[in-house]
Amino acid sequence: MNEAQRNVALFRYSLIREAADDSLTIRQRGVLVRELAARAHTGPGGRSVRLGRGTLDRWIRRYRAGGFEALAPTSRTGEPVTEQRLLDLAEALKLEVPRRTAAQVTQIIRTTEGAGPSERTVQRHFARLGLNTRPDGSPPQAFGRFEAAAPGEFFDPKDAETVEAIKELIETRVRPAVAGDGGDITFKGFRDGVVYLKMKGACSGCPSSTATLRHGIQNLLKHFLPDVQTVEQIEG
Repeated sequence: MNEAQRNVALFRYSLIREAADDSLTIRQRGVLVRELAARAHTGPGGRSVRLGRGTLDRWIRRYRAGGFEALAPTSRTGEPVTEQRLLDLAEALKLEVPRRTAAQVTQIIRTTEGAGPSERTVQRHFARLGLNTRPDGSPPQAFGRFEAAAPGEFFDPKDAETVEAIKELIETRVRPAVAGDGGDITFKGFRDGVVYLKMKGACSGCPSSTATLRHGIQNLLKHFLPDVQTVEQIEG
């Protein structure tokens, strides 16, 4: 772990150490995480940053699984932290021409510098700074409360990162197992700690579906995501 990694890990630990306490109830942890997400924090580089609940939950999971070391950022190249000067350059390019997308900014940096951050890193950086806009310079589409981009889904926009993690767990750990029994399962919504899922195929309406939700999927999601309290099945 280099100095830059350690500074990032220390920052993350300073935020989640209290919320990561195993003695806390789900409700107590949720209150702490919501409080952290509601205010700005001074990051390792001295910049003011705001963090989503999903990000904080993800750091808590990493700390539980691997301790302090797991909080250090990593990358495929082995150089885990993007140079601050490149992030500053990305910000300057965006402010110069607000219509520029993260992909365009990334390409400019790589062309002028010979290397640079990934498009996803630039997107996240813009989001932290409130600079994420559409190609025409207008703000990104805002969905109303409990609305979502995918048809038939509902969740509060502030829970977007938690929902992303829920979907990832369903896709990678739940659906393959359910498919083995001739069924399928899809995410439908998330509200007030409750995950709403729809069972399809052989699993739909079978007596064991409730047990599968309660004892299998629910326990899995609660283990990885402190914000999840229970799972409910949507019929129809």
